[in-house]
Amino acid sequence: MLCALPGAAQPSAEDDPPQDPIGENLRQFQDLLGDFRKLGDWDTQAEQIGDTVERYWEENDWHSEADEFAKRTALEIAGIPPWDITGRMGKMSDLMSERYGFADEQRRRFESSTYSEMGWFLVKNSKVLLSQTEQFLEMHSAGEPFTADMIARQTRESEPLLADMRERVDRMVKSLEKTMTPQQRAILKRDLDSLQRRQKFYDRLRRRWAEGKWEPRDWGLEKDPTYANWHENERQRRLQEQQAALESARQRRESIRAVDETRWERYVREFVRKYKLDDAQSRTAYSILRELQARAADYKKTHREEIARLARHELASHPLGEPLKNMFRELKTRLEPIPTAAQHEAAGPRAD
Repeated sequence: MLCALPGAAQPSAEDDPPQDPIGENLRQFQDLLGDFRKLGDWDTQAEQIGDTVERYWEENDWHSEADEFAKRTALEIAGIPPWDITGRMGKMSDLMSERYGFADEQRRRFESSTYSEMGWFLVKNSKVLLSQTEQFLEMHSAGEPFTADMIARQTRESEPLLADMRERVDRMVKSLEKTMTPQQRAILKRDLDSLQRRQKFYDRLRRRWAEGKWEPRDWGLEKDPTYANWHENERQRRLQEQQAALESARQRRESIRAVDETRWERYVREFVRKYKLDDAQSRTAYSILRELQARAADYKKTHREEIARLARHELASHPLGEPLKNMFRELKTRLEPIPTAAQHEAAGPRAD
């Protein structure tokens, strides 16, 4: 959000009220961006953000082609310091232009719309944004831990802000979609489906936070020394251990399925049923499955002796299992474009 400040002087909708103190708001935000330097080397901050992004994508099995683009975008922009506004905006524009094959006019429209909407978003919501960000920076710089009660209050306080953000994003999408080719609209549909999955996940997180159930791990802070004594509450500690055990078991099951090509067929059957694929689409799906199963069989034949020494659950966590996991990810990625846009919309979130 902070990357869009230069556009704040251009209102984008008639319902946006006049904002006389725009200059003062911008100066406050610019000072705030400078305060991010107090957090230390940004590469360290970016690495922590990157680890958290990677973990969320892996835990939620966000591995479609659109999911991977979203992750790449998040990681590349996070690597640019927040005070480098032009750098962040330029990177976003480059990535979007590359993905959609924007013509010059489309790129200009995207940049203008983004600067305008996000700039006015910052101005309209400056009171909440400034107060919350200042509090986070002050506490982090002082080594004071965030508290679940503080996060609950700020989560509730920021609900109108998120509603405003989503309205503006919808408006940007509708404006840009008018200029798109059918091929670009198909990509946009996949990206919006991917975004919707992530929004549902983060909405669930925010409901937890609003109930006072925020955890340092939610923000990738579990290894921060500031939170070393976080689990002073025994009940909370046991609950977290139970949740971690359940998640670990789920990941083990998923890893075992990924290295066992005989289980891939069930995944494809469920995919065909979920999206109600017709005969031609089903043949395509099963053709992809057979190709990858054959490659998996060839790989296992080549490494027969080494793999024979490993139980299936051991193979799932062994380097020898990585090529099989990659094949399973490829299977899921290649299946994703087979359903039509209407079939995707009717089915809702994709099958895991």
